[in-house]
Amino acid sequence: MSLGILTFHFAHNYGAVLQAYSLYSYLSSLGQEVEMINYRPKSMVDEYSLSPFKVASKRDAVRRVLDYSRVKGQHALFESFINDDLKLSSVAKTSEDVEALCQKYDRIIVGSDQVWNPDLTGNDGVYFLDFPLREHVAAYSYAASFGKKSLEGIPSNFIKCLEKFNAVTLREMTCSEELFQLTGLKAEQVVDPVFLHDSEFWSSLSMPVDVQGPYCLYYGLQENPGLMEFASKESGGLPFYSVHPTCVRQPVGSNLNNIGPKEFLSLVAGAKCVFTNSFHGLAFSSIFGKETYTAFHSTLGSRSATLLRLFDIDPGNESGVVHADFSVADRTKLNEMIGNSKGFLSRCIGGE
Repeated sequence: MSLGILTFHFAHNYGAVLQAYSLYSYLSSLGQEVEMINYRPKSMVDEYSLSPFKVASKRDAVRRVLDYSRVKGQHALFESFINDDLKLSSVAKTSEDVEALCQKYDRIIVGSDQVWNPDLTGNDGVYFLDFPLREHVAAYSYAASFGKKSLEGIPSNFIKCLEKFNAVTLREMTCSEELFQLTGLKAEQVVDPVFLHDSEFWSSLSMPVDVQGPYCLYYGLQENPGLMEFASKESGGLPFYSVHPTCVRQPVGSNLNNIGPKEFLSLVAGAKCVFTNSFHGLAFSSIFGKETYTAFHSTLGSRSATLLRLFDIDPGNESGVVHADFSVADRTKLNEMIGNSKGFLSRCIGGE
């Protein structure tokens, strides 16, 4: 059976490429013929380009020129992972290209990640499959995310497109009731794809990084002075390293470059503790059983709060810094949801 996965596999973001790889590899392990639908919307792809000609302002163009020698190595590691570790379809640049590709699959799975977040996609209807599908093609979403607490801002015709899906699963259930009221679809909650594999699997994929240990790791996607200050105080005099997927300099710790997806896994696995406001930073910290201090993204904090609750860790009011020791956290709810999520994917393959 042939399956096509539609997600942000092209993004130079640790979570985006690793969740794509996880779903791809898990479905492949079930004996399926799996391919990433290689849709590369220009507006999103240009964000990760090194070219100074693919930005709107002179200031950003100059910054890309000045940063080139510092970031080119890490950029190459991401490109290598995307092109060598994932099986990609031919490149699709338009909705018509994706529509043509989709007709050859038996199953299409949209997700995971914030594929239905209009702030990221610019309300791109492709991720809602806003085009006709042949009768034999079954569509599902897996751990798709709206990235917000309501469906406001998403065109009603895109929401209507979800009615053609055989089943819809979400990573967070914050919009599930509203979705049901608008479409009658009863969404099921599943785990982010990175949880389909265990720490041993991820360790086998990792590549070592030459750092002095034991150490603390800072991974922030949104500037958070409170978390930075907290990390500086709580690192306890240990070596303290910071990483960012596009090499944005962090004002805390020693900034590391040339950290691709595999190197990122190694850093998290080897850290004594992790400080992060990234959902996938939190996810991999939990997979590797790390002591973790997490702050919440200003607009996307519900993702991390949902994950913490699976470990019976109170996220409070999604402000401040929450401590989680994943070496001793209760994984009962998470393991149950992992089992249910794998069951859902098995049903997708079976055509239910």
